[in-house]
Amino acid sequence: MSKTHENAGRLALMQGNQAYAERNFPVAEELLKNAVREYSQAGNSDVVTENLEKAYINLSASLVAQSKLDEAIGVLTEADDRGFRSTEFNKNFAVAYYNLGLQQKAGDLDAAILSFTRAKSYESEDAIILYNLGLALLRKGEYDRAKIEFTELLGKEFSPDEFPLELQINSYCKLIECQLLLDEDVNDVLELASKMFSKLDTEVQVRHQEEAVFIYNRLIAGYLAKNNDGSATEILTLIEDKINGIAKKIVLDLEQYALHLYNTGNQKVAITMLLTLAHVQNEIIDATFLETIKEDLASMSDKLARGVQSDEFTLKVLGDIEHCDYDAINDLFA
Repeated sequence: MSKTHENAGRLALMQGNQAYAERNFPVAEELLKNAVREYSQAGNSDVVTENLEKAYINLSASLVAQSKLDEAIGVLTEADDRGFRSTEFNKNFAVAYYNLGLQQKAGDLDAAILSFTRAKSYESEDAIILYNLGLALLRKGEYDRAKIEFTELLGKEFSPDEFPLELQINSYCKLIECQLLLDEDVNDVLELASKMFSKLDTEVQVRHQEEAVFIYNRLIAGYLAKNNDGSATEILTLIEDKINGIAKKIVLDLEQYALHLYNTGNQKVAITMLLTLAHVQNEIIDATFLETIKEDLASMSDKLARGVQSDEFTLKVLGDIEHCDYDAINDLFA
């Protein structure tokens, strides 16, 4: 009797594998379910055990291919309960939970985070799983946990196929975003990210211009906030030499970033950034842009001076842009 089940299981497995190879997943699913049923009644020989494992693996893969993810996880759990724990099972578990997380993230971030975490428990060296787990945590507002995931991801060694350039760039951007939201020092990460960008071909940098503007913007903003116009000038000049036009985008973005900082309560940093930016000796900081900076500063100082009967306050904040007294500015916000 067991031999009859074994023969039926072998035929179903062969036909199911053929259907799977031809990407006829619904047919493969039914045949492989039959293979599992038959082999489950065929005794405990090594051949039966080996083929039953293969049937479970391809059945779960067929279900994943049809987005029947809960059912795939059920099949894998059943196989796990029966003692099947090969590398192939771990991979299929990870793929099923990862795809389930992708389905869930638009409507249920908590469920998506749980699915991505489970996927990671089976494939901890998968860059895409780590990235999506970090991204879901960031969107949920769990910045500490997101930072841990992106830091872990960027600290691992992957081949270019395992960790594509686009994913590397986005991972740096997301880690920087986490640290900014946590009000942490981002200089070390920014330095690493900017070094990575500086090694890329010009064509690649242009293709990732948005991310490059973000990273260089935050790096330069750090120098501007410390009144270090020399380093800011050097970076902008290097960028302009390598990628014509991007430095202009960066300074425009810096001006908008300063306004954002001002409007979110960081007046001292915002004003210091704009004043330092006005000192940057670069051809893109032209008279028109200086006028924009002056208008921003005038608006800021006007807001600060409202309710304070002191023209001297406004004058000290504005001053002469070419000879700004940073110490005096700092004293005003002490």
